[in-house]
Amino acid sequence: MESAKQRISSIKDFEQIFGVLASHDRGDTGICNHQESLKTVYSYVLRYYKGQIKLYVTNQQPCDTSAYQELDVPIGEHWSEQSAQAFKDAYPN
Repeated sequence: MESAKQRISSIKDFEQIFGVLASHDRGDTGICNHQESLKTVYSYVLRYYKGQIKLYVTNQQPCDTSAYQELDVPIGEHWSEQSAQAFKDAYPN
């Protein structure tokens, strides 16, 4: 948490959030961990921007930012059975 708190104060735009999630520090302080006992298995960013709610999710190490899926969150006026099914189908398992 200390590592993330220090990095968050320097974020200037949305894309830099992924850099924080991908951080590797010495020892056990990074957010992205590859150690078997502390392995990061999922990473999420929830974004509300211009009336849209998007979820960025990966079930891989967050240091591989190409692995994030961008999903429209089917909530409120954006909900329909079709949008809920599309969210479910695209969610990485």
